Amino acid sequence: MKRLLSAIFAVLFVAGSLLVNGVAAEAEGKNLTAAKKAYDTDKVIVNESLDSLQSDLFEAALNNSSDNSPCIVYIPAKTTYVVKTAKAYKKGGIEAGYTVGLYVPENVVLVGEASTVIKAGKEMKRLVMVSGSVYGGKYDGASKASFPLSFKNGTTFEKTKSGTRQVDGNIEYVDACGATSCCIKAISCKNIRICNNNIHDSKTRNTCGISIMYGSLATSISKNTITNIGSEKYGSGIDITHASADNVNNNTISKTGGHGISTDTEQSPASKTKQSYVRITNMKGNKISKAGAHGIWLEKRCYVTGSFSSNTITSSGSCGIAVQGTHKYPGDNKYVIKSMTSNTIKSSKRSNISLTGKYGLMRFGKNNIVSDSVEQSSIVVDENAKLYIVGTGNKIKGSAQYGIYLKNGAYLKSTYKKTYIQENGKYAIGLASGSKAELKYATLTNNTNGSAYVGSGCTLKLTSCKTNKVVRA
Repeated sequence: MKRLLSAIFAVLFVAGSLLVNGVAAEAEGKNLTAAKKAYDTDKVIVNESLDSLQSDLFEAALNNSSDNSPCIVYIPAKTTYVVKTAKAYKKGGIEAGYTVGLYVPENVVLVGEASTVIKAGKEMKRLVMVSGSVYGGKYDGASKASFPLSFKNGTTFEKTKSGTRQVDGNIEYVDACGATSCCIKAISCKNIRICNNNIHDSKTRNTCGISIMYGSLATSISKNTITNIGSEKYGSGIDITHASADNVNNNTISKTGGHGISTDTEQSPASKTKQSYVRITNMKGNKISKAGAHGIWLEKRCYVTGSFSSNTITSSGSCGIAVQGTHKYPGDNKYVIKSMTSNTIKSSKRSNISLTGKYGLMRFGKNNIVSDSVEQSSIVVDENAKLYIVGTGNKIKGSAQYGIYLKNGAYLKSTYKKTYIQENGKYAIGLASGSKAELKYATLTNNTNGSAYVGSGCTLKLTSCKTNKVVRA
């Protein structure tokens, strides 16, 4: 029997406990309480078994919800469902569109507690397909499902008229693990939000924690904890492929086989979307550590157009930030990263920042710390790329070779006071292969070999800088 909790049902008092449609109020878990508040609804169907769960989800969609009044389907705490059958679900004109374990229709919120588990019991591609939203619960691919959670292909999720909440397109407060491809995936979906999730322990070679693909727009990928994803230098915490994201903020990503956050424009989008680029507006407050490859990988035609601030990237297996600026972004923005402020990038095995290509333009604002690269220089600028330091308080120090190394026509311009390039294993600045640098007010002292090495055919202009030794070939 389905149990719809709503103000329209009778309220009874039994043995001093408040009962709503026969369900004790104290049995309501914290996620259900929070979801009712977040979605401004008292309409709740309490699920009683796996056998009735899909029927409950369709019941909620067909008879108990609307665009402005969603219905919750609630799986109580300490419930484990093992899904052994995948079907092409369809009811009342609502269809999953794919063969899936379970389908969450539009205007429906599937809610579980921390001890609520939905687990793949057989090989299947999609464990749960979402056109509505998911709030809480554990979704375990059990190394059998490609995608424990995925958004329905082609669905556009719209905000309510009030603009205060979004009925569809949310995955929040879930625990997702055990994927063979990607824990949470979206293809060709608009206005999705993936926030406050714990994503972990999916160690298949090419697995990602979160994947946004083929024309999708994520309004927010924020406050997720992602760890133990991928293997053998493959697999990313967050991967954005031929898609866009407004805010990638305050995520904690560690121990990925490949990159912490990656972008991809190498996959042919011809059959999926015409979007040939990746646009990220803001990247703020992310903590990325122990990535097997790069902490952040920005491939060709991939850009951060807004704020890149307060990120901490440490102990990357290759580079902290790697930029491939070989193709122009299809818009007015000319910088791969437009505004870097208050970031810490340190202890990368190779360079902390690698910047390549004639469209690889990076703009430092204030208070960035780039330090302690293990084998190479802190910042390497190559293949006609350009680095502009336009803010104060930047520190580039403590690396095995140069603080900043320029080669193959690269360009550096630094014009602000309190730029410190110090304590590096060779020189503060190294120039090779026709590169050029202009520095004003910079401090280039206390490096092992001196302030600068200027190779043949290179140009170094120093104005009002503190130096102790400049070597010219």
